[in-house]
Amino acid sequence: CRNPGPRKAVVSTQSTGDWLLRNQETPVSEYYVIKQGRSLKVSKGMKGILEPIMANMFCYKEPEGHGKYFVGYQNTDIAGNACIEGPCRNEDSNPAGPHCLIKSGGKSVSSSCGIPQCIWDVECSIPSCTNQNYFKN
Repeated sequence: CRNPGPRKAVVSTQSTGDWLLRNQETPVSEYYVIKQGRSLKVSKGMKGILEPIMANMFCYKEPEGHGKYFVGYQNTDIAGNACIEGPCRNEDSNPAGPHCLIKSGGKSVSSSCGIPQCIWDVECSIPSCTNQNYFKN
């Protein structure tokens, strides 16, 4: 958090993934998603909780869809080959999980990205169980 002036502060995520900024007084009902590489101006005096968005970013959360809602930034398959069409996705609910098209032998083929299923379900978002990642503006 850096303070460019007397009225606003800017929370910037640079290249560290997506983050959730929660108002410390109302963490469940008042929150903001800050996408990777973006910034958010917050009101002077706001006290907040800053936490990384984990589910569906580094692993996929829902076992039924095999990562259908995975939204991470990985753009290589499990072997490190570049994805042709951008990041790994699983919009077709392929049982192999998130995958992408790669070039292999002059052809485009589907290849697994090796994204694991999450082994936890993070529902807790109150200060007592988020390691109290507070910032005070």
